[in-house]
Amino acid sequence: HAYYIDYRNLRPKFVETFLAQLANWSFAEQNFAG
Repeated sequence: HAYYIDYRNLRPKFVETFLAQLANWSFAEQNFAG
């Protein structure tokens, strides 16, 4: 199905964004902890 192809093509960007947000959250958490 076309939607599957689109999703598969977008998945790397989705994962990249997810990991970036996760890294940013960990960084903020470390700063908050002092």
